[in-house]
Amino acid sequence: MGKLLFVSCLILHPCHFRYRDLTEFVYETKAKKYELLSSQMGFGDALQIQNQLKTGTNRLVEEIERFKRDRNVSSTEYSEASGEEPHGLDNFMKMLNIIFNRHDIESIHELSNVNTSFENLKAKVENDENAKKLSLLDDIKRIIDNFYPMGDIRSDISQFQSDLAEFKQDEEEISKLVLLDLYEKGIGAIESFELYEKCPLCDQTYEGNLIEYIRTKQNSLDELSKKKKELEMIKKKLLSSISKIITKIDNAITHLEGKTVEPPIIQFKENLSNLILSLNECKDAMEVKIENVDSKFNFFVRVDTREFKYILDSESKIKEYILNQVQNLENDEKRKALVDDFQTADKLQQSFLKWNRLNKNILSLEEIKAAYEKIKNDYVGDTKRSVQESFDSISTHVSAYFRTLEPDSDTLGDPKLKLYSGNDKAVELEVMFGGEPISPAYKFLSESQLNSFGLSIFLASAKIFNPDFKFIILDDVINSFDTYKRPRVIDLLSACFSDYQILLLTHDSIWLNRLQKSFPDWKRIHFLGWDYMIGPKVKVGKNTYEQIEESLLEDRPAEAGWNLGRYLEGTLQELCENLEASVKFKQRNEYSLSELLQAFQTRMKKKLNPNHSLGKQISDFEADAGFRNFCDHWKDLETDYSSSEIRGIVQKWKDIENQIECSKCHKFIRYEKVDKYEHLSCSCRGLNMDAAT
Repeated sequence: MGKLLFVSCLILHPCHFRYRDLTEFVYETKAKKYELLSSQMGFGDALQIQNQLKTGTNRLVEEIERFKRDRNVSSTEYSEASGEEPHGLDNFMKMLNIIFNRHDIESIHELSNVNTSFENLKAKVENDENAKKLSLLDDIKRIIDNFYPMGDIRSDISQFQSDLAEFKQDEEEISKLVLLDLYEKGIGAIESFELYEKCPLCDQTYEGNLIEYIRTKQNSLDELSKKKKELEMIKKKLLSSISKIITKIDNAITHLEGKTVEPPIIQFKENLSNLILSLNECKDAMEVKIENVDSKFNFFVRVDTREFKYILDSESKIKEYILNQVQNLENDEKRKALVDDFQTADKLQQSFLKWNRLNKNILSLEEIKAAYEKIKNDYVGDTKRSVQESFDSISTHVSAYFRTLEPDSDTLGDPKLKLYSGNDKAVELEVMFGGEPISPAYKFLSESQLNSFGLSIFLASAKIFNPDFKFIILDDVINSFDTYKRPRVIDLLSACFSDYQILLLTHDSIWLNRLQKSFPDWKRIHFLGWDYMIGPKVKVGKNTYEQIEESLLEDRPAEAGWNLGRYLEGTLQELCENLEASVKFKQRNEYSLSELLQAFQTRMKKKLNPNHSLGKQISDFEADAGFRNFCDHWKDLETDYSSSEIRGIVQKWKDIENQIECSKCHKFIRYEKVDKYEHLSCSCRGLNMDAAT
């Protein structure tokens, strides 16, 4: 744990750079670029605090706006009650005192006295006799509204009584309904055991078709069974209606209990009490199987009663009585004035107190917001200054690294990071193009050039801001670079980061070969895959020559030859470009090994001394170039290339390559003409073919 803390103290700046970071850097918005670059330069925490501060401001603004909306509602309610908008406490108490004095309640002079005086006014309303009667009538009206409407079930009861009597005429036939299940199971047993001539119950032989006989008996009861089911459905529906009426009556009796009521309601209550007894008797009689219902029980007589008729006919009369009583009581002017004043005072009190509280909250939050905004602006300003200073501190390194990656861009120069002061977070790339500053840079820079800009910023930041932690992770960053630019990344790492430990991940085998040549002391690991039990599966990474040797040791010459041919085509393309060799133009830019080798040989013979041994070596190698065709395509030959033959060809090319590749900078020779003198030398001039004999 202590080691981890020690390492985290050393890593002041992010040391990991990915291909995705480059693509985001190129294409993201100005605000997103600001976040990415700030994070790269160690301002991740500051940026997070900055975002949180902005979120806090937004929340304060939202809360203030919510309070203002609620305050406007309270202001509107106050205006509706008083006729004017709320201004202050004195005006509010003045309006309340007018109401209190009208009803002999002592005036108020402090906000704390409002509740006491208001409760006194409320007590006057509650103790008013007419108010009590109105409250009682309101309760009774609610009970009556919940009770009605009530369905008239008498015709359904009468029909059920008639159908039941008809069904129960022949008790003997009804008793046979129990045999239906027996017949069904008997048929099933006969068909299952295939005993068509013997009864499964008595084991007696039946002369005739036993199944047909049982089905005849079963069919004789089908009509009776059908009537039973129909009557059961009618009974179920009727029982549901009776239960609902009983529930309504029970609720009405319960809520009317203890209330002082006048004759119409008294009669209604008595009729409910009598009717519920009869309905419960009907319900009890129906809650059995239909064949067990007593046909002598007279359901209709118990429902078609004086009480039931009264309740059905009294809905409009009772409601009209309640309405008349309410209207008479509400027409009492004295009581009406008392209630109106109470309602006005109640509305004034609630709306003003809420308005007053919200007003204080708004003023308090606005003071907090002003102080908070100052803190936020100071912090954002300080962060922006720090970010700008950091940008400025790496600008020299960024420019130098950019020139290393883009040496051919004569019109491009002095790349900068432009911080926008008008926004909290915004940054754009700027570059000099033909002596003029261009921002944003993507207007004139290609994707590859923008990637060079992004990589330069990361490497410069890592160098400046991680002075005590010389470790860098580059994760497939060359995916965004053109092929010709990838060696320049190696040049940059070699020239400026030779004292760094670098973990470099790549899928590009050609660039991997270049890396291994340029940095022969680097450790190489080849990831073969992933296993959930042991994690990554690895082995020692091998360059192309090592892979070829492995194939030869395992006697796979065709595989080794194919790998060599692929390597040679890539290497010869680089050599032809370095030496400015002439290759026949092809629109698809696809050249065979023989075409590239011929161009390389012609150019070397032309530029080397005629007696130079390298010319003969190249000619000897060209004679063996046919291996490429035989190793790349299937040939029906009696003999194929052997491992020893391929090894000999490999060695011939190694001998050539050793003479044209510098042992110091690990780069191939290139053709240059300086002051009318031609040179075949490497970049560091450690290898000069002009000096060879």
